[in-house]
Amino acid sequence: MTTPLTGSLAKKIVRQLAAGTTPLEGVPHLNVGRERYFLEIGRLLDDLTEGDGADVHFLNADYGHGKTHFIGMIHALAMERNWVTSYVKLSKAEGIRLDKFEQLYAAILRNCICRGLMKERDQAYDPGEANGWPWILDEWIQRHIGFESRAGIDPRSLGARERTVSALDLLLRRANVSGDFASAVRLYANAAFERSSDQDRRLRDAVVRWFACDRVPELREHGILAAITSANAKQILRSALALLRTFGYGGMAIFIDEAEAIQDYSKAQRRAAYQNLRELLDNVDGRASGNSLNHAVCYVAATPIMFVGARGFREYPALQDRIEEINIPLPVLSGLVDYRAVVIDLSASPLSSADRQQLARKIRDVHAVAQHWDPSAVVTDAWLNGLLANYESRLGELGGLRPLCRAITKALELAQQHPQEFAMVDPRDVVARAFQDEST
Repeated sequence: MTTPLTGSLAKKIVRQLAAGTTPLEGVPHLNVGRERYFLEIGRLLDDLTEGDGADVHFLNADYGHGKTHFIGMIHALAMERNWVTSYVKLSKAEGIRLDKFEQLYAAILRNCICRGLMKERDQAYDPGEANGWPWILDEWIQRHIGFESRAGIDPRSLGARERTVSALDLLLRRANVSGDFASAVRLYANAAFERSSDQDRRLRDAVVRWFACDRVPELREHGILAAITSANAKQILRSALALLRTFGYGGMAIFIDEAEAIQDYSKAQRRAAYQNLRELLDNVDGRASGNSLNHAVCYVAATPIMFVGARGFREYPALQDRIEEINIPLPVLSGLVDYRAVVIDLSASPLSSADRQQLARKIRDVHAVAQHWDPSAVVTDAWLNGLLANYESRLGELGGLRPLCRAITKALELAQQHPQEFAMVDPRDVVARAFQDEST
């Protein structure tokens, strides 16, 4: 079930469409086409919720051709099933490099999103806007305190604290989680009670910094002996995912976007990055020995050069083996799309003209909610059809839907502010400006 389109989310969608992007949480309100992919992904999430196992996929598409949008739909499907999701963009600006696994780990925990967090933020939320992992811990603590309160126990009492920490200990044992991670979770829960205490507040903040891979030597006296580094980050991540399951979540979906950033690394850095990625994927889908993950999916999104270029995945044979498809060379199967393939090539299922018409009307509907008006009398179906025809005549100039989304959004903004003057606007001029903006 799609989350409600609130006014704040509609405004956010309009703002980002004008800039050429779409917020992850807004994607279901704009999605058109590729329904068979999402049917299969929904089935996969259901299977992993009910049984063991995990899965890994790669998204292959050029800039502006729907990778992040596709991730947004998987995010929505995961939210419907009470999964936790985490969207991470490999970016120098955001300080996330794949050759430093602790940076990726810290970003995965920081960017955690769950249904409760989305509801609290009125469905409008950017990954990393709030530290998702402490929010999830706090939510479980408050849930348990509420349970104790309904049983007649003062939620601020020492007894309530002891019973909550004991319940958490039981969950940690059930999840087979121990060591520094378990100590950190217990310490956080203890410190989360007396928020008026400066000492508790400082201790809680210190644990949050430890989860973010900071070195926090003052935690040694509380049983947290080692900082999180590349050497132990994968085990810490496994522990976090196991605990999420005992908290009642169905699983965890990890999205790694813009993996093409790895090409800008040095050769040694690329090798380290590809090794980290291969080990993460092995841990997700059970190829690693020992404690592999259950109830998890990982989607890695990249441009086509990463699948064919010399500096891409093929540079690391152990990773290239993960993405090579097994083809059955039968003529009757030629050209058929495998919706469960390891590599999801979005160019194999392009949107149709009818899909783009539906998208144009969905953008108009979103703008109606954002600005509390009826745009259909000004930006009519006929006007939109003229814009679409002009856009499709220019598709060879620039691929992707960004120019179309920008053109429609800018037209709606102009029409809402100047409805009389808009009657003189030629849709060809609006499309031309959108293509110009996209090429600069």
